[in-house]
Amino acid sequence: MRINCLDDFAVSMVICVLMSLSSCASDEGNYSYKELNTLSITGVEQSYEIEQFSTLEINPIISGSLSFESENYDYVWFLHLVNDLTNSAPDTLSKMKNLKAEIGNSPSGNYELVFQVKDRSTGLFTQTTSNLTIVNSFSKGLAILSSNDGMSDVTFINSLNKVIDNVYSAVNGRSLGKNPIGIFHAGRNANCHQQLIISTEDSCVVVNGTDFSYEMNFNDMFYFPSKPGILEAFCHGTYGRYEHCIVDGKVFKRNSYIWEGEPTVPMFATYLPCDNAGRVAPVSFYNDNIAAIFYDKINKRFVYDNYYGLSPLAKGFENEYFNPTNLNMDLIWGDNLLSEDGLSYIRMVMKDDGGKVYVLYGMKQTKYDYDTSSRWYYIVPSGKLQLTSDAMQATCYAMSSVDVNFLYYATGNTIVGISILTGNIISKMTLEGGNIDRMEFDPNDPSRMYVGVSDGSCKPKSGTVYYLNMATNGQLSIEKKFEGICGKTVDFQVNYGNR
Repeated sequence: MRINCLDDFAVSMVICVLMSLSSCASDEGNYSYKELNTLSITGVEQSYEIEQFSTLEINPIISGSLSFESENYDYVWFLHLVNDLTNSAPDTLSKMKNLKAEIGNSPSGNYELVFQVKDRSTGLFTQTTSNLTIVNSFSKGLAILSSNDGMSDVTFINSLNKVIDNVYSAVNGRSLGKNPIGIFHAGRNANCHQQLIISTEDSCVVVNGTDFSYEMNFNDMFYFPSKPGILEAFCHGTYGRYEHCIVDGKVFKRNSYIWEGEPTVPMFATYLPCDNAGRVAPVSFYNDNIAAIFYDKINKRFVYDNYYGLSPLAKGFENEYFNPTNLNMDLIWGDNLLSEDGLSYIRMVMKDDGGKVYVLYGMKQTKYDYDTSSRWYYIVPSGKLQLTSDAMQATCYAMSSVDVNFLYYATGNTIVGISILTGNIISKMTLEGGNIDRMEFDPNDPSRMYVGVSDGSCKPKSGTVYYLNMATNGQLSIEKKFEGICGKTVDFQVNYGNR
């Protein structure tokens, strides 16, 4: 009986289902369906790579399953940073169908590029996405600080030889100060934040080493608030662990390593007073791991960083050439050249009280006594050469570790190379574009020299920059030439960018 009851119930359910199906089948329908116009977007690549401050152009092809009338749709191109933890708003590039936009203020990195097409009548939209990599224009290359009508600005030639004018103004929307002094690379250590410091007579700013964006005023980099002063020079050792800056003849020091829990920008925490009220010249003799050596222009002697201050070098190493602890000469130019075999050579151009100009050269050395745990830093003089009258009038000097005994000086539009051992001329080159304002060798490529030439007007686009190649015999040849790209060159700085 129980089974019969279940069978009757099942039969009843089947009848209900059949009646329901019959009802649906008999519905003649009162609905009107309109086929949607499905859009298809082609002509947009899956990924793009573009250099900052370049123009991105994309011409998409749009078709519809029914038709496509471009005037019935709205368009928008925008991009947003991948893995952006700041939740910043997307950057709208264009509201036109075809994209032509300058990638200007967007920093280097990986982005998602979105193209959206919206039907005005329905509000429905179709979109496509691409990967966009913005390559930093400043990650590697040469920064040129120049004077343009008395104002300062930076021109950058990147590693692809693309020239970008007025970099600081373009990136930050404001000008640098008047009368440029120097541009310096800070944080060369790979463990430290990479920065560039730009010094002028009335301002000194710190910019990001990868995109030239403003970060802070230089005086904010001191652990103790610093009285505003003019940054004259910046130096560091081979590994970049310790960095020194010279401000108004005073030396400050920082440890550029970043440890866990410390600020990302190490501060200058140590002031190194100079014995006997000395003031150092704006020249660094520190690109090795021996000692941070400076020239005390008041007492006319060499001093070094003894961790607590600036003390005179060890005595007893003077000879007939000169006395490193009592030179009685004014420093005009100097450099510390580190050779491939690890030897550290001191080279300097100096003027005596009688107006005569000399090249002095020697070896920078250290000695350690294990019994007493004492260390001495000293310079062993190697020679002295009096320069000729034309060399005495030089506007700038340069030397390379390719051969530490070749000195180059510039007068007018001519570069002359001499041997400091004999005084003989080894090379001579005349450059077009005006007089030579500045020349330096690349610290990473000692065979390349950068030379800034201008007509003396200090007008924008009045300057030319040369890349010269130095052969092992001292001869120079033109590698590249960039005409009309800056004003009067004041300083060069090779930018290492992200390392």
